[in-house]
Amino acid sequence: FSRPGGAEIRSLDDLLRTIQPLNIRLYDAASLRHPQKVGEGASYTVFRYADSGTKEAVAVKQIKLPDDANNHQAFQNRVECVLKDIEVMCHPPISQHENIVTLLGYGWGLRMGDIIPFIVTDFAALGTLRDYLRSETVTMQSKLALCSQVACGLNRLHWASVAHGDLKLENVLVF
Repeated sequence: FSRPGGAEIRSLDDLLRTIQPLNIRLYDAASLRHPQKVGEGASYTVFRYADSGTKEAVAVKQIKLPDDANNHQAFQNRVECVLKDIEVMCHPPISQHENIVTLLGYGWGLRMGDIIPFIVTDFAALGTLRDYLRSETVTMQSKLALCSQVACGLNRLHWASVAHGDLKLENVLVF
């Protein structure tokens, strides 16, 4: 994956200019209602929202800002992470695969005066694979089916020359 001219992302404006040609939906943060925090990782905090237009539950992954507001390199790294996730999820061999979460769009929110980019994906009602295995009695046959589905998703990523880089139970979603 490469950006036109290898442009480096230095600001939210640069991110927006890079995302716009991908033709994905721009969400108005006001159209997302009833937030519930469902998870957190190194780069994102994940919330369940209701899309006021479709009434469907969606997952909103808000970028986590660096603790040091003056650390521009850390901010740039986080923005690059968002862009890479968007590019991977929009890549045609990946975007239509049944075992890879669907990117629905992106947007911008405000938190304590800061503009926070976010991405919107399908919401996994059954949670992460760790949550699912803890809350359900899962047969060996079902476990094998889950492993097969994870392997199919990984195979598609690898076929498209993408390495996941952080495969663990918390990063596998169950729908």
